[in-house]
Amino acid sequence: MNEFSNEADRDFEEIYNTYCNQVYEFIDATTNDTEDTEDLMVEAFVTAYYAWEQFKLNRQIAVSDWLMAIARDCCENPKKRQRHPLS
Repeated sequence: MNEFSNEADRDFEEIYNTYCNQVYEFIDATTNDTEDTEDLMVEAFVTAYYAWEQFKLNRQIAVSDWLMAIARDCCENPKKRQRHPLS
């Protein structure tokens, strides 16, 4: 990894730490299922991680609104899941 990736990872870690509870609560209220909530939480933050650099370049909304839109998309479109396989 280059230094830019490390800085980007630190930036995203701060975003995760700041907003993980808010995103979790939203997803949990939507699914009412702990296992689905955990899966969708991972999917939402993996999606956000891959989109983070692009978001920073074109920021037009608040980070919290952007994350909630991703979480909502993950909850509403389960067929889109696994867009970014972890293996």
